[in-house]
Amino acid sequence: MLGVVMLGLAFLAFVLSTRVLPLPVAEIVRSFYPVLTVILEHLVFETRVRAGELLGAALVLVGPVLVAASGGERGQEQATVRTAAVMLAVLVTVVALSSIATRAAGLSTVNSGAAQAVLAGLAFTVVDLGVRSLPDPFSIAGALATPACWIGALAAPIGLLLFSRAVARTSAGLATVLLTVVNVVTASAWSEVAFHDTSGAGSGRYVAAAAAAALGLWLMRRAAQRDVVAPAGR
Repeated sequence: MLGVVMLGLAFLAFVLSTRVLPLPVAEIVRSFYPVLTVILEHLVFETRVRAGELLGAALVLVGPVLVAASGGERGQEQATVRTAAVMLAVLVTVVALSSIATRAAGLSTVNSGAAQAVLAGLAFTVVDLGVRSLPDPFSIAGALATPACWIGALAAPIGLLLFSRAVARTSAGLATVLLTVVNVVTASAWSEVAFHDTSGAGSGRYVAAAAAAALGLWLMRRAAQRDVVAPAGR
């Protein structure tokens, strides 16, 4: 229950940040929590902290630092019916792929959890696009009349369910980092197309961020394969 309350407060803070920041920058600033998640997971479940896992999480955060330092500009475009239609198509695809990944016999436990985390990241991207679609200035009537807002709200419980499936199969640290990377990358790119939000970072910074994230995820996945998290009884 405490986790749900904290999640609600965090989401409210993110919504408020999108009123003044371009979505790519708001996404990047929000993505600084995976390292804390990795540390807390080991404390809560009393598992051994691996240096490779912490290094991997830190490398993933190099990208957000590089990109966020460039600033950005918030676009003035409003959500269109076409944007809402694409959001709905992505959400339906995510649900279908999750069902396939759950039933795939060839996937290991870690890989199955990683797949669910990636899909959860896409679901939360739909949530974030719904948040970005809120009318400015805000009005309840305007939000209710915006299809993208409704689809974003629908995506929230789906994303939470997929993430819960992910952490049941792999470490919370790896699942959180995968979700964060997918969420930040897809939401940032999508907002540039749909709303003309920009991050201000050049292609060189994006390449460096992607390289650091790829290396970090490889280190975290390697560490996750060595550990078996057994929360029963805790």
